[in-house]
Amino acid sequence: MCSSDLFLLNIPPDQFFRPHEDRSIQRRAMLRILPEEIRTRTDKKGPSESMLIGLRRHWAQWESVLKAPVTVRLGIVKPDILEALQRMRFGTLEGSSELLRWLSLEAWLQRISPTKVLAV
Repeated sequence: MCSSDLFLLNIPPDQFFRPHEDRSIQRRAMLRILPEEIRTRTDKKGPSESMLIGLRRHWAQWESVLKAPVTVRLGIVKPDILEALQRMRFGTLEGSSELLRWLSLEAWLQRISPTKVLAV
């Protein structure tokens, strides 16, 4: 167990879970550090939204990566994953974390052997 785990275990549960407050500890810790407007905002989305924006913005580059997915050839994922990715591109965030992990794996596999992309 690392020291940050011990620190977290010593925080009383009522400090973690406050009714109608998310990120309570973070917000209180940032008092007088962040502008109040930023510290108290509640409209911020999770990381999936920013990743989705990046996917849309760089779709042309991803298309070249996804023409012949190594993970499909190796049987790691089914070909219908490309349809799920298209749905995510156009706004469906369901399963987005899994799709983003798959994209990372696919990009890595293609990068480690760009010329003979893992012969099957």
